[in-house]
Amino acid sequence: MPPQTELRCMLSSQKQRDNWNKLFQRTLTSTMMVACVLSALAGCTGAGLSLNLPAFMLNAGAASMMAIINQFQPSQLAEEQRTAVRLFRKIAADVHYALNVPDHLRQNMLSFYSDCRRRLHALDKAFPMPLTPGGLEKFPSQVVPTVLRDPQEEQLLPHQQSSKEDTQLRLAEDNGWNERLVLELKNVSSTLRTGDIPKYTSWATNVVKVNKLLAVSSPVFAVIAAILNMLSMTNVLGTLPGGMLGMWAAICGILATFLGSMSNDMQLGMVFELYRNSAGYYADLDTSITEMLQMPAEKRENGAIFRQRVAYQLGRWPCSEAEPMVDAAVKEAGTLF
Repeated sequence: MPPQTELRCMLSSQKQRDNWNKLFQRTLTSTMMVACVLSALAGCTGAGLSLNLPAFMLNAGAASMMAIINQFQPSQLAEEQRTAVRLFRKIAADVHYALNVPDHLRQNMLSFYSDCRRRLHALDKAFPMPLTPGGLEKFPSQVVPTVLRDPQEEQLLPHQQSSKEDTQLRLAEDNGWNERLVLELKNVSSTLRTGDIPKYTSWATNVVKVNKLLAVSSPVFAVIAAILNMLSMTNVLGTLPGGMLGMWAAICGILATFLGSMSNDMQLGMVFELYRNSAGYYADLDTSITEMLQMPAEKRENGAIFRQRVAYQLGRWPCSEAEPMVDAAVKEAGTLF
């Protein structure tokens, strides 16, 4: 599929899923509110079957729809496609830059082609367009950063890299690389692994726990409201306080609406996806630094250009070569999120 066509499909999918989120939430909120009013009126007036039956049907239908919608998390689906569009556009911008940059600043084209191919394959897996099968797990038991590029097929072994590094650096001084820059980038990579990535992963873990609790609680309260309406309907002998059952059904319906709104209207699925993708962004940056340092120094991208690019991706203004990009005492390298 041509890149322009794929981007148009993703933009259409993003708008579609955002519309789903608004439509579902408005429908569920209005349905539950009508059911609450009917349950309360039945409890106050003792109208019985004429009000309890439609309240029961509305509560049961809303509970079923909540259970289905909470499995798909429409707000998270929309955020997945927004992120995919942004990342595919970034690849297109990188290709345009690589084709137009002067030869002495250009990265090795074979390595660049391999990197673009790995990123494209990873994005297809990380942000699938079909809902089923192959959709992302909405409530993962273990949150891991988004994988934005496939693993490298061939890598230099650590002992091979260290044995050749000094010679390579001496041969590549005209490429902007030196020992100080290598140590600086290693410090940035270490800070990303120990600070930024674990922080956003832990935040995503906390959000998914809260979202899962709300996603389970809202249909449960809707089911309880439906059961209470059914009991109030079948209370023919008057052995149960039908008025109280109607009022409790209304209260449970209000709780179900409130919890469903907390989960979906506040878009906790989207917040989880934002944190997970933030961790994936910094993990991908760490991977790019590691792989660049594993390449022979004379085949790397120009060191000064690469340093500036890393600084911009961290949200930092590239300082002079005499000043470190990230201080050793800093616990987090990134400032973007």
